[in-house]
Amino acid sequence: MSDSNWLRRNGIGATLALLLIGALWWKFARNRLEGETAGTSSTLSLPPAPLPMPRPNVPLAQDNENIDAQQDTNEELTEEERFKLIDGENMKRLHAGIFAYKEKFGEYPEYLSQLVPDFVDAEALVSPRGALELEEHADPGLEKPSYGYEFSNLEFRDGRTFAEIKDVQRSEWGDVVPMLRSFGYSDGKVLNMSYAGELYETKINWEWDPATLDLVAELGWGPGLDVGAFTEVRVVDAAGAPVAGAEVWADGRTYSFDLPNRPFATNDEGYARIPLGADLDRTALVLRVATDDGLASTAVAFQNGTPPDHYEMTVEPAQTVGGTVTDAEGQPVGDTWIYLKTGTSTDNNDFMSQVGRNLGTVKTNENGQWIASLHPDDTSDFGAVVATPSVAIPKFTTPIPVPPAEAAQGSAILVLPADGG
Repeated sequence: MSDSNWLRRNGIGATLALLLIGALWWKFARNRLEGETAGTSSTLSLPPAPLPMPRPNVPLAQDNENIDAQQDTNEELTEEERFKLIDGENMKRLHAGIFAYKEKFGEYPEYLSQLVPDFVDAEALVSPRGALELEEHADPGLEKPSYGYEFSNLEFRDGRTFAEIKDVQRSEWGDVVPMLRSFGYSDGKVLNMSYAGELYETKINWEWDPATLDLVAELGWGPGLDVGAFTEVRVVDAAGAPVAGAEVWADGRTYSFDLPNRPFATNDEGYARIPLGADLDRTALVLRVATDDGLASTAVAFQNGTPPDHYEMTVEPAQTVGGTVTDAEGQPVGDTWIYLKTGTSTDNNDFMSQVGRNLGTVKTNENGQWIASLHPDDTSDFGAVVATPSVAIPKFTTPIPVPPAEAAQGSAILVLPADGG
């Protein structure tokens, strides 16, 4: 009898066992959370990443002989995996060449073909999969480009160049921002070369992909925009005293593209300066606060185009909530991201929209268990969108309502649909 058949015939026993394990874990995790950190509902509370410009001492990638040798040791790879290996090595060489060009000329090249022959050889411009239809990345030195180049000095959107927009994104997202992209793999996958020189795979919209959050956790956020409009947030406790070191999470900001849902720390007087970007008419600001000692504010949303100049937020003791994510057969789903939001709408587009109140992002442990600290007012009606890891590139589920009573006990079980969607 297969494991899946056994689980289907013994679903009750498996669920009871899972609940018992979850209860034990919940007791341990809650005590640890409340005794040590408890504060934010995200694992991405990291210090701002420095922004060196240009990036120094970028090592050159392997030569073609080393690539061939690496392929010889991976005879079991599929054709696409072999192509991806070569594309990754080509992008490493192009990445090094772009920084060498910038160091010499003081700006990024307009086209990748400008790197040949002084900074890379012509072979680095050609994917083994051939050229692709990349209208936004046209290169007069190539009939058709193989790779998307994201830091060009050519105008791209809203009168801004690629480089201007990407440097803005980098000030917020940090060095995770893609410099080069290889499109067109199966299942809509894209291979990205980050500004930091890290290869990672996402769907076409890297900004919302779980793999991006994983890399941000390693590289850190950027320092934040220093131009444009700002909202000044003051955080106080129940007695009205300023709270230093609180994290003010800001979502719904825009600068040609969406800016990240990320934290900004308050100073000794309890103030945090939230950059809003340049496109206020498209800004639907959402704010919430969390602290390391278990305090939180309720999440507050502002209508499109109406961010305040100043806003005061009060933090109170947070409520710990949690549970377990399982697949349709009752097996725990570990190491996956959960996006928590107010409301239990069944319309995925509405649920994930910026005008909703984002309550935070958490990640399950290896046993599928998750835990978060929310303001009590936000725990009576909230849901979760889960990044299902059933394929190489996760997709998002439709919203799953989180039962408040079970969540308060750490026993809310979120079951993924059988099709993963």
